Amino acid sequence: MIKLVNVDRSWFTHTAAAAKQYIDVMDGRVNIPRELRDVALEGVIEWPADMALGLPQSDLTVIEVSSLKRHVIDTYELNAHKVWGAAKATGLDYRPIVQGNTESLPTESVLKPLRVAHTTEEELGETLSAIQARVGSPILLVDHLFSPLADGSPAAERVKLTATLRTVSAESGFTLFETESVIKAHGVVVALLDQNHYRPEFEETVGLSMLPALKKLLNERRSDVSDNCGGEKLDPNLGHAPSPTRLS
Repeated sequence: MIKLVNVDRSWFTHTAAAAKQYIDVMDGRVNIPRELRDVALEGVIEWPADMALGLPQSDLTVIEVSSLKRHVIDTYELNAHKVWGAAKATGLDYRPIVQGNTESLPTESVLKPLRVAHTTEEELGETLSAIQARVGSPILLVDHLFSPLADGSPAAERVKLTATLRTVSAESGFTLFETESVIKAHGVVVALLDQNHYRPEFEETVGLSMLPALKKLLNERRSDVSDNCGGEKLDPNLGHAPSPTRLS
């Protein structure tokens, strides 16, 4: 049994940088200004004044990195969906706005200082390493779902994302679960609702396909713990259920 420890507190993030910001917020290190929360947070959470809720302890951490593209105001990571919605709500052509061209926006617009940044391999590795150090548990990386274009060719940005995650995983020792094989095995029509979402009935299939990687990481963690406890091996049938924190 796998227990998700932060379902009641999670918000959706798309980038590793936003996942790190999530941890910073939960730990009370970052307090997102109220005027930015509508474009930074996707999810319904009642926050205390300092936003600190405390990050639950976990045995494993699963991070789905959906994009290398970041929307940023000052030092705060924004949510791509919420930026898109706010840009659409202006009544202007939203397309240049979400690309960071905000010249058409009035000075008082919350998106006026928006900038777009693209995460490098080095930055991604540093961010993921920082997350692992903070959560204190092994990380399973997941790429954004494999989604071919209408002509059957792979989406270029997804190919680049997976390749970058592959390189960072190899260099930093992370485990990467790639979604292409499970989606191809069942077929895109069965697996995907659209280019960015699984069909709800397929989500369990994806989860089960990740289970071997999760179990391997958990066993490695248990082995490390038992070695640090004088070599006494842990009974895999005892103890609490593995609890992965999902940051994505």
